[in-house]
Amino acid sequence: MGLGAFLECFVSLEVLPLYLEFPLLVFTAFVAMLDAFAKNHDELKPAARLTSIVLVLIGVTLLFVSIEGLVDNKANLDGRDVLNQFLLPMWLTIGAVPYVYAVALWAGYESLMINFKIWNDRQRVPLRVGLGAAVELRGSLVDVAGFRGMAARRAVESNSFAGARAAVREFKEQRAADRTTRAAARRRLEQNTGVVGVDEDGLVLDRREFRETKESLEWLASCQRGT
Repeated sequence: MGLGAFLECFVSLEVLPLYLEFPLLVFTAFVAMLDAFAKNHDELKPAARLTSIVLVLIGVTLLFVSIEGLVDNKANLDGRDVLNQFLLPMWLTIGAVPYVYAVALWAGYESLMINFKIWNDRQRVPLRVGLGAAVELRGSLVDVAGFRGMAARRAVESNSFAGARAAVREFKEQRAADRTTRAAARRRLEQNTGVVGVDEDGLVLDRREFRETKESLEWLASCQRGT
């Protein structure tokens, strides 16, 4: 339970009149969207600072309105009702998580079956292939979403329960190896930041922005080739 959740609950104890709350809600949502957009664009940083200030002022104003309303009506406060309002978001979240997970998992497997069908000449894959992949994916939303491309093709081409499981295991091992490689690259990047010189292969040690520059040049080359 973070400070933001506590403040949200506290502010909601005092309700504004509808003719004020609805326009304020629309205005706040609009400013929040502008703030999110501006923060993702360097040229809009001044606008982002302005929208952030506006959002802070709205929050502080609502906080003081709630404090004033609670002080004025403290004699009528029901402690149990206040506690229930505070606990409501918690148990609603806990109750919603299994449902959201089930829907996301269903959608993920549905998307995976469509991907399997693409690799199977638009024909439905045998049930054993889908079951093999589902068993080895073990309900992980991240794994279900990532099991695509050539890994999914190998599962389809195996045309068997065991083959689909083996394809998923290979996919997981490859992804784990990729994570290890990326982590090692990040460590080298941090260790060699500001270091002058070259390594045993003659490569510059301080390779900051090298990867990003290579990706940009490759993208330009692809655009020039028309691909």
